[in-house]
Amino acid sequence: MKDPSSKLTHMRLDLEEFCFDIEYVKGKNNVGPDALSRIILNSEELQSLSILPVQTRSVTNKLNNQRNETTIPDSHNKETDHLNIYESVNNLDAFNIPKIIFDIRHNKINLQIFTKNLKRVIAHAALFYTNGQIELTNCLQVMNEMSQKAHIKTLAMKRDDKIFTLIPLEVFKKACNEILKDIKIIIYVPVQVVKDNNMIQKLISENHDSPTGGHVGTNRLLKRLRSKYYWPNMKNTITTYIKNCFKCIQNKHTFKTNEIFMKTTTPTKCFDAISIDTIGPFTRSLKGNRYALTIQCDLSKFIIVTPIPDKQAKTLAKALVENCLLIFGCPSVIKSDLGTEYKNEIVDNVCHLLEIKQKFSTSYHPQTIGSLERNHRCLNEYLRHFINEQHDDWDSWLMFYSFSYNTTPHSEHLFTPFELIFGKQANLPTQFINNVTIEPINNYESYLAELKFKLQTVCQRANQLLDKSKLKRIQSQQQKANPLKICNNNKVWLRKENRRKLDPVYSGPYEILSEEHPNIIIKNLLSEEILKVHKNRLIVA
Repeated sequence: MKDPSSKLTHMRLDLEEFCFDIEYVKGKNNVGPDALSRIILNSEELQSLSILPVQTRSVTNKLNNQRNETTIPDSHNKETDHLNIYESVNNLDAFNIPKIIFDIRHNKINLQIFTKNLKRVIAHAALFYTNGQIELTNCLQVMNEMSQKAHIKTLAMKRDDKIFTLIPLEVFKKACNEILKDIKIIIYVPVQVVKDNNMIQKLISENHDSPTGGHVGTNRLLKRLRSKYYWPNMKNTITTYIKNCFKCIQNKHTFKTNEIFMKTTTPTKCFDAISIDTIGPFTRSLKGNRYALTIQCDLSKFIIVTPIPDKQAKTLAKALVENCLLIFGCPSVIKSDLGTEYKNEIVDNVCHLLEIKQKFSTSYHPQTIGSLERNHRCLNEYLRHFINEQHDDWDSWLMFYSFSYNTTPHSEHLFTPFELIFGKQANLPTQFINNVTIEPINNYESYLAELKFKLQTVCQRANQLLDKSKLKRIQSQQQKANPLKICNNNKVWLRKENRRKLDPVYSGPYEILSEEHPNIIIKNLLSEEILKVHKNRLIVA
Protein backbone atom coordinates (compact mmCIF):
# COMPACT_ATOMS: atom_id res chain seq x y z
CA MET A 1 0.00 0.00 0.00
CA LYS A 2 1.82 3.12 -1.23
CA ASP A 3 -0.33 5.78 0.44
CA PRO A 4 -2.32 4.56 3.50
CA SER A 5 -4.03 7.96 3.82
CA SER A 6 -5.41 8.08 0.27
CA LYS A 7 -9.10 8.39 -0.56
CA LEU A 8 -9.15 4.97 -2.25
CA THR A 9 -7.83 3.36 0.93
CA HIS A 10 -10.65 4.90 2.99
CA MET A 11 -13.19 3.68 0.44
CA ARG A 12 -11.70 0.21 0.63
CA LEU A 13 -11.99 0.16 4.43
CA ASP A 14 -15.62 1.33 4.24
CA LEU A 15 -16.52 -1.47 1.81
CA GLU A 16 -14.76 -4.26 3.71
CA GLU A 17 -17.83 -4.98 5.89
CA PHE A 18 -19.93 -5.88 2.85
CA CYS A 19 -19.80 -9.07 0.77
CA PHE A 20 -20.25 -8.45 -2.94
CA ASP A 21 -18.84 -9.15 -6.40
CA ILE A 22 -17.55 -6.42 -8.68
CA GLU A 23 -18.42 -6.53 -12.39
CA TYR A 24 -17.24 -4.09 -15.01
CA VAL A 25 -19.97 -2.20 -16.94
CA LYS A 26 -19.25 0.34 -19.67
CA GLY A 27 -20.16 3.92 -18.86
CA LYS A 28 -22.79 4.25 -21.61
CA ASN A 29 -24.56 1.11 -20.33
CA ASN A 30 -24.41 2.16 -16.64
CA VAL A 31 -27.27 4.68 -16.95
CA GLY A 32 -29.23 3.59 -13.84
CA PRO A 33 -26.60 4.16 -11.14
CA ASP A 34 -25.40 7.27 -12.99
CA ALA A 35 -28.91 8.78 -12.84
CA LEU A 36 -29.34 7.86 -9.17
CA SER A 37 -26.04 9.52 -8.26
CA ARG A 38 -27.31 12.82 -9.70
CA ILE A 39 -30.48 12.94 -7.53
CA ILE A 40 -30.26 15.37 -4.61
CA LEU A 41 -32.53 14.50 -1.68
CA ASN A 42 -32.62 15.79 1.86
CA SER A 43 -33.31 13.63 4.93
CA GLU A 44 -37.05 14.55 5.06
CA GLU A 45 -37.59 13.43 1.48
CA LEU A 46 -35.76 10.18 2.22
CA GLN A 47 -37.98 9.50 5.24
CA SER A 48 -41.11 10.13 3.20
CA LEU A 49 -39.89 7.60 0.65
CA SER A 50 -39.33 5.03 3.42
CA ILE A 51 -35.68 4.66 2.44
CA LEU A 52 -33.19 4.07 5.24
CA PRO A 53 -29.68 5.43 4.57
CA VAL A 54 -26.81 2.93 5.08
CA GLN A 55 -24.59 3.97 7.97
CA THR A 56 -21.05 2.58 7.58
CA ARG A 57 -18.31 2.47 10.19
CA SER A 58 -16.64 5.60 8.84
CA VAL A 59 -19.90 7.58 9.01
CA THR A 60 -20.49 6.39 12.58
CA ASN A 61 -16.95 7.36 13.64
CA LYS A 62 -17.35 10.77 12.01
CA LEU A 63 -20.61 11.45 13.89
CA ASN A 64 -19.05 10.37 17.19
CA ASN A 65 -16.06 12.67 16.62
CA GLN A 66 -18.40 15.59 15.91
CA ARG A 67 -20.29 14.95 19.15
CA ASN A 68 -17.04 14.81 21.13
CA GLU A 69 -15.83 18.07 19.60
CA THR A 70 -19.03 19.85 20.61
CA THR A 71 -18.77 18.65 24.23
CA ILE A 72 -15.10 19.61 24.74
CA PRO A 73 -14.79 23.27 25.83
CA ASP A 74 -12.39 25.28 23.69
CA SER A 75 -10.32 27.06 26.33
CA HIS A 76 -7.60 28.01 23.84
CA ASN A 77 -9.91 30.22 21.77
CA LYS A 78 -11.20 32.20 24.77
CA GLU A 79 -11.00 35.89 23.94
CA THR A 80 -9.23 38.37 26.19
CA ASP A 81 -10.98 41.29 27.81
CA HIS A 82 -11.85 43.90 25.16
CA LEU A 83 -10.50 47.46 25.47
CA ASN A 84 -10.41 50.10 22.76
CA ILE A 85 -7.55 52.03 24.38
CA TYR A 86 -4.70 50.92 26.62
CA GLU A 87 -1.13 51.81 27.55
CA SER A 88 1.52 49.64 25.91
CA VAL A 89 3.83 47.44 27.97
CA ASN A 90 6.79 48.71 25.94
CA ASN A 91 7.26 51.00 22.99
CA LEU A 92 7.90 48.12 20.58
CA ASP A 93 4.12 47.64 20.26
CA ALA A 94 3.75 51.11 18.75
CA PHE A 95 6.68 51.13 16.33
CA ASN A 96 5.03 49.59 13.29
CA ILE A 97 1.58 51.17 13.39
CA PRO A 98 0.33 54.63 12.28
CA LYS A 99 0.45 57.51 14.78
CA ILE A 100 -2.24 60.06 15.70
CA ILE A 101 -1.34 63.53 17.01
CA PHE A 102 -3.65 66.17 18.51
CA ASP A 103 -2.22 69.60 17.68
CA ILE A 104 -4.00 72.24 19.80
CA ARG A 105 -3.55 75.93 18.85
CA HIS A 106 -5.78 79.01 19.40
CA ASN A 107 -9.06 77.19 20.18
CA LYS A 108 -8.43 74.82 17.26
CA ILE A 109 -7.66 71.09 17.32
CA ASN A 110 -5.82 69.58 14.35
CA LEU A 111 -6.21 65.78 14.20
CA GLN A 112 -3.41 64.26 12.09
CA ILE A 113 -2.80 60.58 11.33
CA PHE A 114 0.79 59.95 10.29
CA THR A 115 2.59 56.91 8.89
CA LYS A 116 4.50 54.74 11.37
CA ASN A 117 7.72 56.76 10.86
CA LEU A 118 5.92 60.16 11.12
CA LYS A 119 7.11 61.20 7.66
CA ARG A 120 3.76 61.50 5.83
CA VAL A 121 0.23 62.58 6.79
CA ILE A 122 -2.41 59.97 5.96
CA ALA A 123 -5.53 61.86 7.15
CA HIS A 124 -6.29 65.31 8.57
CA ALA A 125 -9.24 67.03 10.25
CA ALA A 126 -9.81 70.27 12.21
CA LEU A 127 -12.19 71.02 15.12
CA PHE A 128 -12.85 74.22 17.09
CA TYR A 129 -13.65 74.64 20.77
CA THR A 130 -14.51 77.58 23.04
CA ASN A 131 -13.87 78.57 26.66
CA GLY A 132 -11.22 75.83 26.98
CA GLN A 133 -13.85 73.06 26.81
CA ILE A 134 -13.47 70.33 24.21
CA GLU A 135 -16.38 68.29 22.96
CA LEU A 136 -14.63 64.96 23.44
CA THR A 137 -17.46 62.89 21.99
CA ASN A 138 -17.47 64.83 18.72
CA CYS A 139 -13.65 64.68 18.60
CA LEU A 140 -13.57 60.90 18.97
CA GLN A 141 -16.30 60.40 16.37
CA VAL A 142 -14.28 62.44 13.85
CA MET A 143 -11.18 60.36 14.66
CA ASN A 144 -13.21 57.18 14.14
CA GLU A 145 -14.42 58.37 10.71
CA MET A 146 -10.88 59.36 9.68
CA SER A 147 -9.58 55.89 10.55
CA GLN A 148 -12.35 54.14 8.63
CA LYS A 149 -11.68 56.19 5.49
CA ALA A 150 -7.94 55.40 5.73
CA HIS A 151 -8.69 51.70 6.46
CA ILE A 152 -6.77 51.86 9.74
CA LYS A 153 -7.75 49.65 12.68
CA THR A 154 -4.99 50.47 15.20
CA LEU A 155 -3.39 53.81 16.08
CA ALA A 156 -0.53 54.78 18.38
CA MET A 157 -0.69 57.88 20.55
CA LYS A 158 2.03 59.56 22.63
CA ARG A 159 1.67 59.62 26.41
CA ASP A 160 2.52 63.36 26.47
CA ASP A 161 0.14 64.41 23.67
CA LYS A 162 -1.28 67.95 24.01
CA ILE A 163 -4.82 66.64 24.38
CA PHE A 164 -3.93 65.44 27.86
CA THR A 165 -3.22 69.01 28.99
CA LEU A 166 -6.93 69.72 28.60
CA ILE A 167 -8.47 66.31 29.33
CA PRO A 168 -7.22 63.89 32.01
CA LEU A 169 -5.93 60.58 30.73
CA GLU A 170 -8.47 58.48 32.64
CA VAL A 171 -11.38 60.55 31.29
CA PHE A 172 -10.00 60.15 27.76
CA LYS A 173 -9.68 56.37 28.19
CA LYS A 174 -13.24 56.04 29.50
CA ALA A 175 -14.65 58.03 26.59
CA CYS A 176 -12.68 55.99 24.03
CA ASN A 177 -13.93 52.69 25.45
CA GLU A 178 -17.53 53.96 25.23
CA ILE A 179 -17.44 55.66 21.84
CA LEU A 180 -14.80 53.95 19.66
CA LYS A 181 -15.92 50.76 18.00
CA ASP A 182 -13.83 50.17 14.88
CA ILE A 183 -10.35 51.20 16.02
CA LYS A 184 -7.92 50.61 18.88
CA ILE A 185 -5.54 53.14 20.38
CA ILE A 186 -2.20 52.22 21.97
CA ILE A 187 -0.72 54.87 24.25
CA TYR A 188 3.08 54.80 24.35
CA VAL A 189 5.90 56.72 25.98
CA PRO A 190 7.97 58.47 23.27
CA VAL A 191 11.64 57.51 23.05
CA GLN A 192 14.41 59.86 24.10
CA VAL A 193 16.53 61.18 21.23
CA VAL A 194 20.25 61.02 22.09
CA LYS A 195 22.77 63.11 20.14
CA ASP A 196 25.86 63.12 22.36
CA ASN A 197 28.35 60.38 21.34
CA ASN A 198 29.66 60.01 24.87
CA MET A 199 26.14 59.48 26.14
CA ILE A 200 25.53 56.87 23.42
CA GLN A 201 28.63 54.92 24.42
CA LYS A 202 27.64 55.15 28.09
CA LEU A 203 24.13 53.81 27.38
CA ILE A 204 25.48 50.88 25.35
CA SER A 205 28.07 50.07 28.02
CA GLU A 206 25.52 50.14 30.87
CA ASN A 207 23.09 47.91 28.96
CA HIS A 208 25.73 45.50 27.67
CA ASP A 209 28.84 45.30 29.91
CA SER A 210 27.20 45.48 33.32
CA PRO A 211 25.93 42.40 35.23
CA THR A 212 22.37 43.51 34.52
CA GLY A 213 23.23 43.91 30.83
CA GLY A 214 24.70 40.42 30.60
CA HIS A 215 26.67 40.89 27.35
CA VAL A 216 23.58 40.18 25.23
CA GLY A 217 23.82 39.97 21.44
CA THR A 218 23.20 42.69 18.87
CA ASN A 219 19.49 42.05 18.25
CA ARG A 220 18.54 41.75 21.90
CA LEU A 221 20.51 44.86 22.90
CA LEU A 222 18.98 46.80 20.01
CA LYS A 223 15.46 45.88 21.16
CA ARG A 224 16.29 46.80 24.74
CA LEU A 225 17.64 50.26 23.85
CA ARG A 226 15.21 51.05 21.05
CA SER A 227 12.25 50.87 23.45
CA LYS A 228 13.65 53.90 25.33
CA TYR A 229 16.22 55.70 23.16
CA TYR A 230 16.96 56.65 19.58
CA TRP A 231 19.97 57.97 17.69
CA PRO A 232 20.99 57.84 13.99
CA ASN A 233 22.59 54.58 12.75
CA MET A 234 21.60 52.91 16.00
CA LYS A 235 22.01 49.31 14.79
CA ASN A 236 25.43 49.93 13.22
CA THR A 237 26.71 51.58 16.40
CA ILE A 238 25.59 48.65 18.56
CA THR A 239 26.95 46.07 16.11
CA THR A 240 30.38 47.74 16.04
CA TYR A 241 30.51 47.97 19.83
CA ILE A 242 29.69 44.27 20.34
CA LYS A 243 32.13 43.14 17.64
CA ASN A 244 34.94 44.88 19.54
CA CYS A 245 33.91 43.58 22.97
CA PHE A 246 36.78 41.32 24.16
CA LYS A 247 34.59 39.58 26.73
CA CYS A 248 32.08 38.55 24.06
CA ILE A 249 34.82 37.28 21.75
CA GLN A 250 36.43 35.25 24.53
CA ASN A 251 33.35 33.69 26.07
CA LYS A 252 30.75 33.24 23.33
CA HIS A 253 30.40 30.42 20.81
CA THR A 254 30.50 32.19 17.46
CA PHE A 255 30.24 30.78 13.95
CA LYS A 256 33.20 28.46 13.52
CA THR A 257 35.68 28.86 10.70
CA ASN A 258 35.38 26.05 8.18
CA GLU A 259 38.16 26.15 5.59
CA ILE A 260 37.69 24.50 2.21
CA PHE A 261 39.22 21.03 2.13
CA MET A 262 42.62 20.63 0.50
CA LYS A 263 43.17 17.82 -1.97
CA THR A 264 46.02 15.76 -0.59
CA THR A 265 48.47 13.88 -2.80
CA THR A 266 47.40 10.30 -3.48
CA PRO A 267 50.33 7.86 -3.65
CA THR A 268 50.76 5.66 -6.73
CA LYS A 269 52.37 2.70 -4.93
CA CYS A 270 51.25 0.71 -1.92
CA PHE A 271 53.03 1.55 1.34
CA ASP A 272 54.74 4.54 -0.28
CA ALA A 273 52.93 6.73 2.28
CA ILE A 274 51.53 5.47 5.58
CA SER A 275 49.63 6.97 8.52
CA ILE A 276 50.28 5.88 12.10
CA ASP A 277 48.38 6.52 15.32
CA THR A 278 47.84 5.06 18.78
CA ILE A 279 44.48 3.97 20.20
CA GLY A 280 43.83 3.42 23.90
CA PRO A 281 44.22 3.09 26.78
CA PHE A 282 42.19 -0.12 26.99
CA THR A 283 41.77 -2.34 30.01
CA ARG A 284 45.10 -4.02 30.73
CA SER A 285 44.96 -7.36 28.91
CA LEU A 286 46.12 -10.75 30.17
CA LYS A 287 49.27 -10.24 28.08
CA GLY A 288 49.97 -6.86 29.70
CA ASN A 289 48.95 -4.64 26.76
CA ARG A 290 47.06 -1.36 27.15
CA TYR A 291 47.45 0.34 23.75
CA ALA A 292 47.43 -0.55 20.08
CA LEU A 293 49.58 0.89 17.30
CA THR A 294 47.57 1.32 14.08
CA ILE A 295 49.28 1.65 10.68
CA GLN A 296 47.45 2.22 7.39
CA CYS A 297 48.63 2.42 3.79
CA ASP A 298 47.31 5.61 2.16
CA LEU A 299 46.65 3.93 -1.20
CA SER A 300 45.40 0.42 -0.47
CA LYS A 301 43.99 1.29 3.00
CA PHE A 302 45.64 -1.92 4.27
CA ILE A 303 45.53 -1.85 8.07
CA ILE A 304 48.02 -3.22 10.60
CA VAL A 305 47.05 -3.25 14.30
CA THR A 306 49.71 -4.19 16.86
CA PRO A 307 49.11 -4.36 20.65
CA ILE A 308 51.74 -2.60 22.79
CA PRO A 309 52.09 -2.34 26.59
CA ASP A 310 52.78 1.41 26.71
CA LYS A 311 53.26 4.54 24.57
CA GLN A 312 56.98 4.98 25.12
CA ALA A 313 59.00 5.99 22.08
CA LYS A 314 61.18 2.87 22.19
CA THR A 315 58.15 0.54 22.34
CA LEU A 316 56.43 2.29 19.47
CA ALA A 317 59.52 2.45 17.24
CA LYS A 318 60.15 -1.27 17.72
CA ALA A 319 56.53 -2.16 16.86
CA LEU A 320 56.65 0.05 13.75
CA VAL A 321 59.87 -1.51 12.43
CA GLU A 322 59.01 -5.14 13.19
CA ASN A 323 55.36 -5.15 12.05
CA CYS A 324 55.53 -2.81 9.06
CA LEU A 325 58.92 -1.73 7.78
CA LEU A 326 60.54 -5.22 7.86
CA ILE A 327 57.54 -6.77 6.06
CA PHE A 328 56.36 -4.16 3.51
CA GLY A 329 59.49 -2.05 3.15
CA CYS A 330 60.30 1.53 4.02
CA PRO A 331 57.77 4.19 2.96
CA SER A 332 58.67 7.60 1.65
CA VAL A 333 56.39 9.44 4.09
CA ILE A 334 55.02 8.71 7.56
CA LYS A 335 52.10 10.90 8.73
CA SER A 336 51.15 11.20 12.39
CA ASP A 337 49.83 13.64 14.97
CA LEU A 338 52.01 15.68 17.34
CA GLY A 339 52.02 13.10 20.13
CA THR A 340 55.27 12.79 22.05
CA GLU A 341 55.45 9.10 21.13
CA TYR A 342 56.02 10.15 17.48
CA LYS A 343 57.87 13.44 17.85
CA ASN A 344 60.99 12.35 19.72
CA GLU A 345 64.66 11.58 19.18
CA ILE A 346 64.27 7.79 18.77
CA VAL A 347 61.67 7.96 15.99
CA ASP A 348 63.59 10.82 14.38
CA ASN A 349 66.74 8.69 14.26
CA VAL A 350 64.85 5.74 12.74
CA CYS A 351 63.35 7.95 10.04
CA HIS A 352 66.70 9.63 9.36
CA LEU A 353 68.48 6.29 9.10
CA LEU A 354 65.88 4.87 6.69
CA GLU A 355 65.45 8.18 4.76
CA ILE A 356 61.78 8.49 5.67
CA LYS A 357 60.12 11.93 5.74
CA GLN A 358 57.91 12.66 8.73
CA LYS A 359 54.76 14.81 8.38
CA PHE A 360 52.87 15.99 11.45
CA SER A 361 49.32 17.29 11.71
CA THR A 362 48.69 20.58 13.50
CA SER A 363 47.32 20.50 17.03
CA TYR A 364 43.70 19.40 17.39
CA HIS A 365 43.29 18.76 13.68
CA PRO A 366 42.91 14.98 13.28
CA GLN A 367 41.63 15.34 9.70
CA THR A 368 45.25 15.08 8.51
CA ILE A 369 45.06 11.34 9.21
CA GLY A 370 41.27 11.23 8.97
CA SER A 371 41.08 7.83 7.24
CA LEU A 372 42.97 6.16 10.08
CA GLU A 373 40.94 8.02 12.73
CA ARG A 374 37.76 6.73 11.07
CA ASN A 375 39.24 3.23 11.15
CA HIS A 376 39.53 3.47 14.94
CA ARG A 377 35.76 3.73 15.10
CA CYS A 378 35.41 0.50 13.13
CA LEU A 379 37.95 -1.18 15.42
CA ASN A 380 36.05 -0.16 18.57
CA GLU A 381 32.78 -1.41 17.11
CA TYR A 382 34.41 -4.73 16.22
CA LEU A 383 35.92 -5.26 19.67
CA ARG A 384 32.60 -4.59 21.42
CA HIS A 385 31.14 -7.61 19.63
CA PHE A 386 33.75 -10.17 20.69
CA ILE A 387 35.58 -9.21 23.89
CA ASN A 388 34.76 -10.96 27.15
CA GLU A 389 33.01 -9.40 30.15
CA GLN A 390 36.31 -8.45 31.79
CA HIS A 391 37.52 -6.69 28.60
CA ASP A 392 40.98 -8.18 29.08
CA ASP A 393 41.23 -10.22 25.86
CA TRP A 394 40.88 -7.36 23.36
CA ASP A 395 44.45 -7.78 22.06
CA SER A 396 43.77 -11.37 20.95
CA TRP A 397 41.11 -10.10 18.50
CA LEU A 398 43.25 -7.50 16.71
CA MET A 399 44.61 -9.92 14.08
CA PHE A 400 41.07 -11.08 13.32
CA TYR A 401 39.94 -7.49 12.90
CA SER A 402 42.86 -6.72 10.56
CA PHE A 403 42.04 -9.73 8.39
CA SER A 404 38.32 -8.86 8.34
CA TYR A 405 39.00 -5.25 7.32
CA ASN A 406 41.68 -6.09 4.75
CA THR A 407 39.54 -8.70 2.98
CA THR A 408 36.46 -6.44 2.70
CA PRO A 409 36.10 -4.07 -0.31
CA HIS A 410 36.86 -0.48 0.65
CA SER A 411 34.02 2.02 0.22
CA GLU A 412 36.08 4.44 -1.92
CA HIS A 413 38.33 2.45 -4.25
CA LEU A 414 36.05 -0.67 -4.19
CA PHE A 415 38.98 -3.11 -3.97
CA THR A 416 39.93 -5.16 -0.95
CA PRO A 417 43.19 -3.88 0.59
CA PHE A 418 44.48 -7.47 0.47
CA GLU A 419 44.26 -7.74 -3.33
CA LEU A 420 45.96 -4.35 -3.85
CA ILE A 421 48.95 -5.65 -1.83
CA PHE A 422 49.12 -9.28 -3.01
CA GLY A 423 47.46 -9.11 -6.42
CA LYS A 424 44.79 -11.71 -5.59
CA GLN A 425 41.80 -12.26 -3.38
CA ALA A 426 42.40 -13.82 0.02
CA ASN A 427 41.53 -17.48 0.43
CA LEU A 428 38.64 -17.63 2.88
CA PRO A 429 37.40 -20.72 4.79
CA THR A 430 34.23 -20.88 2.68
CA GLN A 431 36.30 -21.61 -0.43
CA PHE A 432 37.57 -24.88 1.07
CA ILE A 433 34.11 -25.86 2.29
CA ASN A 434 32.81 -25.51 -1.27
CA ASN A 435 35.71 -27.69 -2.61
CA VAL A 436 37.25 -24.94 -4.68
CA THR A 437 40.45 -26.31 -6.17
CA ILE A 438 43.60 -24.19 -6.40
CA GLU A 439 45.33 -24.73 -9.74
CA PRO A 440 49.14 -25.19 -9.60
CA ILE A 441 51.48 -22.68 -11.22
CA ASN A 442 53.37 -24.20 -14.17
CA ASN A 443 54.78 -21.12 -15.90
CA TYR A 444 56.37 -18.79 -13.37
CA GLU A 445 57.39 -16.15 -15.91
CA SER A 446 53.86 -15.69 -17.25
CA TYR A 447 52.49 -15.72 -13.70
CA LEU A 448 54.98 -13.03 -12.67
CA ALA A 449 54.17 -10.89 -15.71
CA GLU A 450 50.43 -11.25 -15.11
CA LEU A 451 50.78 -10.48 -11.39
CA LYS A 452 52.85 -7.37 -12.17
CA PHE A 453 50.25 -6.21 -14.72
CA LYS A 454 47.37 -6.82 -12.32
CA LEU A 455 49.04 -4.93 -9.49
CA GLN A 456 49.84 -1.97 -11.75
CA THR A 457 46.27 -1.92 -13.11
CA VAL A 458 44.44 -2.17 -9.78
CA CYS A 459 46.76 0.34 -8.08
CA GLN A 460 46.27 2.83 -10.91
CA ARG A 461 42.51 2.31 -10.75
CA ALA A 462 42.49 2.70 -6.95
CA ASN A 463 44.50 5.93 -7.30
CA GLN A 464 41.95 7.33 -9.78
CA LEU A 465 38.96 6.37 -7.62
CA LEU A 466 40.51 7.89 -4.50
CA ASP A 467 41.19 11.14 -6.37
CA LYS A 468 37.62 11.18 -7.63
CA SER A 469 36.30 10.60 -4.14
CA LYS A 470 38.43 13.44 -2.73
CA LEU A 471 37.22 15.88 -5.39
CA LYS A 472 33.60 14.90 -4.72
CA ARG A 473 34.08 15.46 -0.98
CA ILE A 474 35.67 18.86 -1.60
CA GLN A 475 32.81 19.98 -3.88
CA SER A 476 30.26 18.88 -1.29
CA GLN A 477 32.06 20.67 1.54
CA GLN A 478 32.42 23.94 -0.40
CA GLN A 479 28.70 24.60 0.05
CA LYS A 480 29.14 24.58 3.86
CA ALA A 481 32.54 26.27 3.95
CA ASN A 482 33.09 29.40 6.02
CA PRO A 483 36.73 30.32 5.31
CA LEU A 484 38.75 32.69 7.47
CA LYS A 485 38.81 36.18 5.94
CA ILE A 486 42.01 37.97 6.86
CA CYS A 487 42.68 41.63 6.10
CA ASN A 488 45.71 43.79 6.84
CA ASN A 489 46.58 44.10 10.54
CA ASN A 490 43.76 41.75 11.57
CA LYS A 491 43.93 40.27 15.06
CA VAL A 492 42.68 36.72 15.58
CA TRP A 493 41.48 34.64 18.53
CA LEU A 494 42.33 30.97 19.06
CA ARG A 495 39.70 28.43 20.15
CA LYS A 496 40.74 26.61 23.33
CA GLU A 497 40.24 22.85 23.01
CA ASN A 498 41.16 21.41 26.42
CA ARG A 499 39.14 23.67 28.69
CA ARG A 500 36.76 23.34 31.58
CA LYS A 501 33.09 24.08 31.08
CA LEU A 502 33.22 27.65 32.40
CA ASP A 503 36.62 28.56 30.98
CA PRO A 504 36.79 31.14 28.15
CA VAL A 505 36.08 29.65 24.72
CA TYR A 506 38.83 31.66 22.94
CA SER A 507 42.24 32.96 23.96
CA GLY A 508 44.11 35.92 22.54
CA PRO A 509 44.39 38.25 20.82
CA TYR A 510 47.06 36.96 18.40
CA GLU A 511 49.01 38.65 15.65
CA ILE A 512 49.39 36.89 12.30
CA LEU A 513 53.03 36.38 11.35
CA SER A 514 52.72 34.28 8.19
CA GLU A 515 50.33 31.99 6.35
CA GLU A 516 51.03 28.43 5.19
CA HIS A 517 47.60 27.44 3.90
CA PRO A 518 45.67 25.87 5.53
CA ASN A 519 47.81 26.68 8.59
CA ILE A 520 48.77 30.03 10.10
CA ILE A 521 51.67 31.05 12.31
CA ILE A 522 50.45 33.39 15.05
CA LYS A 523 51.98 35.28 17.98
CA ASN A 524 50.24 35.98 21.29
CA LEU A 525 50.31 39.73 21.92
CA LEU A 526 50.42 39.20 25.70
CA SER A 527 52.81 36.28 26.22
CA GLU A 528 54.58 36.52 22.81
CA GLU A 529 54.15 32.75 22.36
CA ILE A 530 54.40 31.64 18.70
CA LEU A 531 52.09 28.86 17.48
CA LYS A 532 51.34 27.10 14.22
CA VAL A 533 47.61 26.26 14.06
CA HIS A 534 44.97 25.31 11.53
CA LYS A 535 42.68 28.09 10.32
CA ASN A 536 39.59 26.25 11.58
CA ARG A 537 40.61 27.08 15.16
CA LEU A 538 40.71 30.85 14.55
CA ILE A 539 38.21 33.69 14.36
CA VAL A 540 38.88 37.28 13.31
CA ALA A 541 38.61 39.87 16.09
